[in-house]
Order: sequence, then C-alpha cells, then structure tokens
Amino acid sequence: MDNKKELEQIFNLIEGLYSHTTEQFTELQSDIADMKVEIADIKVEIADIKTEIADIKTEIGEMKAEIGEIKVEITSNREATERLEQEVRKINKTISNHDLDINLLKKVVV
Repeated sequence: MDNKKELEQIFNLIEGLYSHTTEQFTELQSDIADMKVEIADIKVEIADIKTEIADIKTEIGEMKAEIGEIKVEITSNREATERLEQEVRKINKTISNHDLDINLLKKVVV
C-alpha cells in the first residue's frame, strides 16, 4: 500500500504542477496579448511622431524659403537706403551751396 500512496502523491504532485504550469501559461498568454496591444499602440505613436517630424521639416523648409526672401528684401532695402542717403547728401550739398550763394548775394547787395 505504501507504493499506492506514494504513486497517488506523485500523481497529485504532477497534477498540481500541471495545473500550476497551465495557469502560468495562460497568464503568460494574456501578458503576451497585452504586450502585443501595447506594441501596436507604440507603433501608432511612432507613426504619428514620424508624421509630425515630416510636417516640422516641411515647415522648416518653408521658413528657410521665407528667410531667403526676407534677406533679398533686406538687401534691396539697404541698397535703396544707400541710394537715398546719397541723394540726401547731394541735396544737402546743393542746399549748402545755395546757402553760400545767398550769403554772397547778401554781402554783395549790402
């Protein structure tokens, strides 16, 4: 009878191990399924981030183009300002010459 009890104990242990292993396996399957969902969500987030990065790159490209246009405008405005400054200098010189002429005329008339 000892062998029978020992066999029953061994059987009960094996059955317990099987049940425990089955539970663990089921839990692992559930965990793996949850991880797959999380991985899918992460992939969606990565795709969204890639789209955002592409949009930002496009915006940067547009900004660079705008900066280029602004630089051209600044250069054009600087050149126009320089021309105006030259014209103002000429006008000031002319006014100064006229002032001298007026002063000479005043002296001659007086």
